[in-house]
Amino acid sequence: MGAVCDRLDELDHLGDGCDRGLVAALRFVLVCHQPTSRRRCRACRHQSARRLWRSRRWPCPVWLQVHYELIGPFAGGRHRQQ
Repeated sequence: MGAVCDRLDELDHLGDGCDRGLVAALRFVLVCHQPTSRRRCRACRHQSARRLWRSRRWPCPVWLQVHYELIGPFAGGRHRQQ
């Protein structure tokens, strides 16, 4: 989580090389997908075996995709290749 925020800060300070609106949009999306105290994504849902809608475990697919695009798939070592 910290690495993604650090990278967004770097992009925000680049000025000419990056669109600030794009960085702001990414921040907004990631804020919507913050984990709860139970380490569940607030926005993502999936259907359980009993056909009930449950919150996804965090990091959710949205966070993983943004992380992969900004940092790389193996930074930090705990993400598996998809």
